[in-house]
Amino acid sequence: MAWNRVRPIALALICRDDEILVARHERDDGRFYRPLGGGIEVGEYAQEAVAREVNEELGRSIHRIRRRAVLENVFRDRGEQAHEIVFVMDAAFVDETAYEQEHFVATEESERGSASLPVTWMSPRAGAPLYPTGLADVAARALSGSEKPSRSR
Repeated sequence: MAWNRVRPIALALICRDDEILVARHERDDGRFYRPLGGGIEVGEYAQEAVAREVNEELGRSIHRIRRRAVLENVFRDRGEQAHEIVFVMDAAFVDETAYEQEHFVATEESERGSASLPVTWMSPRAGAPLYPTGLADVAARALSGSEKPSRSR
């Protein structure tokens, strides 16, 4: 991916008990995890983008979407400098039976083609690489006490 601009993205922070839903990604420097979501299109709000992306990737609808945090992520991807502004959005599945499912498979489209990504529930404190930087703290705060997002209708 040629990075010549700052890329705005929206990620869905979907919580179950003390875990968040994440997709496993592979990169040259190893494996990392990230919530579902993706790029915000011109004219699209972050809330709309995250709902569209989750539907495209998992074929599931989300609701109760609200902004939790905004993070800035500067990193290297395939040897190139990359820069993202990340809208972290609380969200819940419309179909609550999804919370009973342990594993999912997401379909991700990119300029390199279509890829299947394993998706699972994971504690943000599991020690696995969780991106963007700062997301583990944001997720841990979301899972604690009064800041916990509701999954009930």
